This record gives sequence, C-alpha cells and structure tokens, in this order.
Amino acid sequence: MDYKLIGKLKIEQLQNCFSKIVTNEVILRNDRAEHIITRRGEEFFLNYAPLFASIVENPDYILQDNKPNTVLMCKKIQDKNKSINLVVRLAVEDDNPNYKNSIITAVAEKDKRFKQRLRNMGIIFQKLD
Repeated sequence: MDYKLIGKLKIEQLQNCFSKIVTNEVILRNDRAEHIITRRGEEFFLNYAPLFASIVENPDYILQDNKPNTVLMCKKIQDKNKSINLVVRLAVEDDNPNYKNSIITAVAEKDKRFKQRLRNMGIIFQKLD
C-alpha cells in the first residue's frame, strides 16, 4: 500500500489514554487521500493537506473519538475562522506490527460546531497558549 509520511506525533500527549502506541509516525495512505478528495473536494485537499504535518506535530487539541484507538487531532486556522480536524487511527501493541498511525479522514468545521464538539468529546490534550 502506498503512503506518504505526514509527521511524527508526540506520544507523551496520548499516554494517559493510549499507553501501547507502537510508533510516532503518522501516514496518509493514497486511498485515504482519495477518500478525503472525494468527500471534501480537491480544493479542500489542496488547501489543507499542506497543514496536516502541523496538525499532527503541534495540535491545538486532541480529542477522544468514539472508535477504538482513534483520536481527533485539531488545529484552529485563524484566517479561515475554522478548525481542521484529522481523524487518526493509532497503531497499538495488539495491531499488525506493520501498521502505522494513519489519517483516516479530515474535516473542516466552523467555530460554533467545533465548540460544540469540544463540549461533547473527551479532551485528551489541549495546547496551552
């Protein structure tokens, strides 16, 4: 399966909830990139894919997703008045040893919706200003 290395997450930000993460590398498989383009549009992908590394390596928030071993890594984009959220499936000890942390999809949300998400999901990590 072809993929691109996006960045390296800081495992220590996740250790309270996920103690068995096996790698810090986060990838984007080609099929998931196609999924994002299909669901969000090519313009979305061209505008925000260059920010994926920054979101992974320096998120504003990491939220607990409702799927096992999955988190939402979020970053506020000031000039666009929205947040970009990456759904990341974490590679943990019981997975296939060849797995890496992988971006499943990406979503842009306006501030109002993102604030609602913060109220409804468990915050694992929050960047201090």
